[in-house]
Amino acid sequence: MKFVSARYSNAENDQIIAIDEEGRESVVPVNSDHPVWTAYVEEGGAIDEYIKPSTHTPDIVSSRQFFLQLAVSGLSSQVSAWVAQQDELTQIAFNKSATFRRDDVMLQQGFAGLGFTTGQVDEFFLSASLL
Repeated sequence: MKFVSARYSNAENDQIIAIDEEGRESVVPVNSDHPVWTAYVEEGGAIDEYIKPSTHTPDIVSSRQFFLQLAVSGLSSQVSAWVAQQDELTQIAFNKSATFRRDDVMLQQGFAGLGFTTGQVDEFFLSASLL
């Protein structure tokens, strides 16, 4: 086996993904003394910079994802209190929705009522989409 390229695997630059001749990836600690890694370094092998993966903020998340993210964020009781003060249609929409859309007026009002910025709403939806 021989490594042909390498890149940092995270922003901390404490771990490397090395790729061998067959395209297989291996995780290598930065200060590894593994012979294959040592040979790569001695031959002048470069380590490419970490590139943060691009993220696309979803426009819609499932009810499950939304409610899990509320819990993870510690917002469940705050949001429940806000919803309890809303009209019946808003309460039904919140409690019975199968999905939550970022562009929904009720949702935008709720986030605004909690003091969320657009960026914070994006982060909430992105985090929820990963649950």
